[in-house]
Amino acid sequence: MHADTTGLPRGSAAWCNPLANDQDALTAGRDIYDNACATCHGQSGRGDGPGAGPADPPPFNFTRPEFAQLRQPPGPAVLYAIVTHGIQGTAMPGFPELSGWERLAVISYIQRFPQPGR
Repeated sequence: MHADTTGLPRGSAAWCNPLANDQDALTAGRDIYDNACATCHGQSGRGDGPGAGPADPPPFNFTRPEFAQLRQPPGPAVLYAIVTHGIQGTAMPGFPELSGWERLAVISYIQRFPQPGR
């Protein structure tokens, strides 16, 4: 899991996504996810999209128990950094072309994927 917080700005350990419950952001986040993320992460967030192919490591499955830790601080800050910069050495690109609001919106959306057992 890429939950390394060492490169995050000071204070991000308590940072929460201000758009987490914003319905407009969730709608926009779903659209962004469908256009930029679902190819690899799949429509249901399980990392089984048609573009996942032989990626090593494979795209992250947002329904895995490990993802639950990213629903609480500092998780939103970690996800923001991943969406912004990508993950070096993997197929996960950064999306610096997305505005800050768009990045928060897509994070809000992926944090809504069902947790295991739900």
